[in-house]
Amino acid sequence: MKAIGKIMLLVTFGDQNNSRTEHITFDVVDMLCNYNAIFGREVTNIFSTVLHPGYLYMKLPSAKG
Repeated sequence: MKAIGKIMLLVTFGDQNNSRTEHITFDVVDMLCNYNAIFGREVTNIFSTVLHPGYLYMKLPSAKG
C-alpha cells in the first residue's frame, strides 16, 4: 500500500486534568479499513509509553505523573 500523502496532527492522550499532547505525522492511504488511525512504534516512542496488550492498557508519563 502506497501513501498518498502525510499530515501532522496534534494527538492528546489523557483527560482534562492530566494529559499529554504531541505532534504525530500520519501517512494517508486510500483503503477500506475498520480503523481511523493505527499507532505504531513511533507513537509509543514519542509518548514514552508502556504497553500491556493483555489488559489493553497503556501508561505514559505526563506533567502530573
